Amino acid sequence: MTQRLVHSKMLLGNTDELVLCYAIKCTADDLASYAKSDLRSRYVQALETSAARTMMYWKLLDCLTAEKQKCLPLASIKDNALVAAIGADEDVEVRKLLEDRVNAASSTPLFGEALATATSSGSLTMVHLLLHYWDWETHEHLAGLRLMNAVEAAASAGHDRVLTEILNHKNRIARSTYDDAVIRMVRSNQAASVGLLLNSRRADLTPAAKEEFWLRFMRTAAECGQWALLQTYLPKIQLDIEEALLVRAMNDACLENHEQAFHTIMSHLPVYDSTRYADSLFWAAGFGNTEVMNSLLTSLQYDQRALLLALAGAVSTKAYEAVVYLLKVAGVSLINEDVPTRFTDIARLLLPKAFTHVVAQSAKPLSVSTQVENLRAATRAGRLADVITILQHIKVHHPNDSLVGVSAAFSDAAKANHLDVLLFLCENWTPHLVTSCVKSPAVAQIFINFGWDVCQTDQGSKYPRLGSFVYDEHFVRWLLRKGASADARGEFDVTAVSVAICRAPMSTIRLLLDHSSSGIQHGQLLHFAMQRSGEDSLEVVELLLNLGCPIDSIWFRNDERSWLEWGIGEAGTALFNAAEQGRDDIVAYLLSRGADATIVSNKGRTALDVARSNQRFGSVRLLGA
Repeated sequence: MTQRLVHSKMLLGNTDELVLCYAIKCTADDLASYAKSDLRSRYVQALETSAARTMMYWKLLDCLTAEKQKCLPLASIKDNALVAAIGADEDVEVRKLLEDRVNAASSTPLFGEALATATSSGSLTMVHLLLHYWDWETHEHLAGLRLMNAVEAAASAGHDRVLTEILNHKNRIARSTYDDAVIRMVRSNQAASVGLLLNSRRADLTPAAKEEFWLRFMRTAAECGQWALLQTYLPKIQLDIEEALLVRAMNDACLENHEQAFHTIMSHLPVYDSTRYADSLFWAAGFGNTEVMNSLLTSLQYDQRALLLALAGAVSTKAYEAVVYLLKVAGVSLINEDVPTRFTDIARLLLPKAFTHVVAQSAKPLSVSTQVENLRAATRAGRLADVITILQHIKVHHPNDSLVGVSAAFSDAAKANHLDVLLFLCENWTPHLVTSCVKSPAVAQIFINFGWDVCQTDQGSKYPRLGSFVYDEHFVRWLLRKGASADARGEFDVTAVSVAICRAPMSTIRLLLDHSSSGIQHGQLLHFAMQRSGEDSLEVVELLLNLGCPIDSIWFRNDERSWLEWGIGEAGTALFNAAEQGRDDIVAYLLSRGADATIVSNKGRTALDVARSNQRFGSVRLLGA
């Protein structure tokens, strides 16, 4: 019914009805968001096919009163009409709109972006029209975002000619924005487009930047099982990236049980140290993947340490068939015995001397401090047999002493990624689980098994534990599968999304927002975006506003406990913060999205006031216009 109503109102061409029509559409979108996507598509199609023919009455629309425009501003109506006309392939009407100075760089909540719509349709004519009428100077701060979204739209639709045309303007796209798009295409297995974008990618400014990009590329390909991409690009980049980083990619392949990706990476690595491949051994055993386990164990010459690391993974994931298999490889038969479910019992089978070595009663025991230091030294070196022996001695000779120092051994084991030692300590002492020591999913798995909850907030921290891992998208994905909540908060209105918006890659921000049930209503997200440095800051701001983030809220004013902490200083809107820092591109963008420049901070100052006070002359010009 709504679809028919929208269509009929559009066809009438009455200026009063046009505003009503868009109000109906906004409401319909809200309703359709709870229904199947094809319902939303029918609404969009009804508007696209009729808007190009009926929304050309700009002279009349300009006469609309402010009251009649309040449903949707006139500029927004025009922007929607442009994108609708592009979607309807009405190139004559598109030209008329552009000649009437409708914004070629428009982005609309109803239809999306003009340029991305044109590229997804594969129309070079539309693309050329938009680029010809693009006001590059006025919309310079938006150019990179729009161009990159257009690149992705063309790539997804397989329009290579259009993609090539857009890539002629690649120098206007921020490096980080461009690279994020490449990684997303790797994740979605668009191999042809990945190749085209890599060929057009600008040279990295530093060797470190080059290494960072290719590490992201390889880890994403490994995580997603894109072994063909790895096979194509590993020989080209192997000399530019450290072996340790290749190992991280191989760990990701094992973490997701992608056997072919594992073999592709392993063929480019010398495997000689079991500690280095601890995570791969841990997860190969955890998935019971005998093919991968055999490859690693053979390369490591069936080293006992390698077997212990694999057994730690099998126990931690309750892969008891893998336990039986690995013990058989180690020469231990369990014909008449139950399968051990504790790592300590397995260690007894493989390291019996460590458990039977007892110091003579007449010997004077070492001091507590000496024993603890010996324990920590053995832990840092990954010597499980010594750890077992020393811990036994401590229990025998110092049962009632204060042994706070032993807790430091947990952190030593976790930081060094000695998974077998860490698991043994957890089984035989009160676990001391420090979030900052969790450097890998394998360590996190052991911590989780012993009560560590990633949704909780550590004492003294202002955000949940998940926020400590936002630097690594792959780790965050795994933690989300393990039950981490993007919406969790502690005492203050700060979530993992808040932390990500401050300093995480754009891909991690999108990932967390996709997993957030409360969306942008919590976490003071737009305000934390003002603390983000880097060339993709504006991209984050636009993403949040497009999701409906409140634009004029005062920082933490809507959360009583947080306000007690942060309201002591001066707190204002996002526009206030942007003006205070002199971030002219963000000030201009927020104003274009309707930010209210008259709102005062808790100290009574407007954005213009603080811009003048801080001598931010660019922002002063924008706010005083």
